[in-house]
Amino acid sequence: MIKILVGGVGLVLISQAVLHFTGLGADLDASRNASKVIVETIEAGKTVSVSFDKSFWGDTTTFTTDKGVYIVYGLVSMMTGEPLVIKKQQNGKALLCDEKTAVCGLLISGRR
Repeated sequence: MIKILVGGVGLVLISQAVLHFTGLGADLDASRNASKVIVETIEAGKTVSVSFDKSFWGDTTTFTTDKGVYIVYGLVSMMTGEPLVIKKQQNGKALLCDEKTAVCGLLISGRR
């Protein structure tokens, strides 16, 4: 069991070294970061209420603003009364963000 664990750790370290010294790691990081470029920012309104839903299928947070209802993956805490924005990324994903605190959550669904 220990031999397998040590061998696995060694394999991970060797692959990281190869990626680092060949420059492939930097290329992978650059392409991943390029896909996260923000292409559009939309006002989502001021937060009126926040509710959390913990379930078997995954945790979500529902933000109700004066402009609509937004659901994000995970349990994300933002203050009520703060303005929120939707940041659309080049890769097609959208984030609901409190720009003041730079807290964001991956948006599941838009305005309802």
